[in-house]
Amino acid sequence: IGLGIPAEPLFRSSYLIKSVILVAVLESVYIVTVREEVTILNTDRIMNESDTRLHKIDPKLKAAGWGVTAESRITTEYTFTRGKISKTKKYEPKRADYVLIYRGVKLAVVEAKSDDLSYAEGVPQAKDYADMLGIRYTYATNGNKIWEMDRETFDEHFVSDFPSPDELWQRVYGQA
Repeated sequence: IGLGIPAEPLFRSSYLIKSVILVAVLESVYIVTVREEVTILNTDRIMNESDTRLHKIDPKLKAAGWGVTAESRITTEYTFTRGKISKTKKYEPKRADYVLIYRGVKLAVVEAKSDDLSYAEGVPQAKDYADMLGIRYTYATNGNKIWEMDRETFDEHFVSDFPSPDELWQRVYGQA
């Protein structure tokens, strides 16, 4: 049975079910072959930006202590400019995906992209937002890779994890 649904590269793992007849195709489960065996591909489907944030980025921020450590906070969809409408164009408000706040101070901007895009898609936006907000550290991530940028030294590199609130405070202010 050909369903015209590409199995590659949308899915990364498969399961083999013997002697099963599937009647319906659910949102993230597809029939690939039907014989004596049915191969179903599932689990790691491509996520949109919202899913990437929920399932990949939020847990990494929490693991680093953001929103867990006392006096730390994660602000999402941080709006910092008003939108406006002119006679010829509508300007949307500027909105950072995340602003990381510790001890009442904005320490970092995080720009998120869907996990099917490169982290690099968010780099220009992350830099612009950090510069507009006067924040030294900014990150661009697709949930798989995290690119850190220091807007003071212009040092840029991959990091395996987000820094903790205390780590970032130490980097910015040199004291715990």
